[in-house]
Amino acid sequence: MVFHSLNINDKPLFYRFAHQKPHVLSVYAFENIFIWRFLFDIRWVKIDNALCLFFKDGVGMFMPLPPLGKQSKKVLDVCFSVMEEFNHNKDMSRIENVEKEELAVFKALGYRFYEKGQEYIVAQKDIAAYKGNRFKHKRALANFFKKNTVYEVRDYSHKFKEGVLTLYRRWMSERVSKNKDSIYCAMLEDSFKALSKLLAHYEELDVRAKVVFCDGKLAAFTSGVPISDSIFCINFEIADLSYKGLAAFIFSAFAESLKSYAWINIMDDSGIENIKKTKLTFKPAQILSSYTALLESEEVC
Repeated sequence: MVFHSLNINDKPLFYRFAHQKPHVLSVYAFENIFIWRFLFDIRWVKIDNALCLFFKDGVGMFMPLPPLGKQSKKVLDVCFSVMEEFNHNKDMSRIENVEKEELAVFKALGYRFYEKGQEYIVAQKDIAAYKGNRFKHKRALANFFKKNTVYEVRDYSHKFKEGVLTLYRRWMSERVSKNKDSIYCAMLEDSFKALSKLLAHYEELDVRAKVVFCDGKLAAFTSGVPISDSIFCINFEIADLSYKGLAAFIFSAFAESLKSYAWINIMDDSGIENIKKTKLTFKPAQILSSYTALLESEEVC
């Protein structure tokens, strides 16, 4: 087998395999994998007409998503053999982000699984309009912002890169001052590095992004990528919270620009209760579980 380091030129290859059937989870967008190259050595290999991706770091190796394309016991057995050869701790050998529709296949092939997390899917028309009693509070916040702030919404361009990163650092500092949890703080730092990677390759990736200027200064940023013809994924959103209602406003403004997509994936909650509560305020139409598959003999720690 010949393993290749994932690079920007592999995007067409990824989508040729990923689009063989519809997907909903955020990991099925190439961009949402590529931006983690700073954290992992990401390799891919073709095994029996399937595209297989591996994440490797100093701790071990795992697959961020199931083989794309043909899935068979042969392909999965080879994938686990590759991981087990590298991993000192066999519990590291796993396939993450298995969608619910694939569980029967994994079970039939002798693998076990557990729920990894949940992703939240909202209707584009709901967020763009904030109509009805369900969105009364969000609508009020967005309207307050519009009535009380001199603002301008603009498409992102490279000239805004440093301003966005500065905004993120300030936003992160505010979050860390209120929550000292080490895992949460590490997550914020990793997200900053992932955002930096996204902006560094912005023109080469299928990313859409907008910024909001308030009183002449960059105060909000949001970005996302398509997962399919009907689903768009928001992967970053930051706002200066000194502007009341700005966060609600930028989400709605961005959603308004996504009329060709029926659904918006706002990703998972990272197992953090406050993030979960925030995502639920957007009244998701679906909450989709993702699963991790592992060998039948493995124990889940």
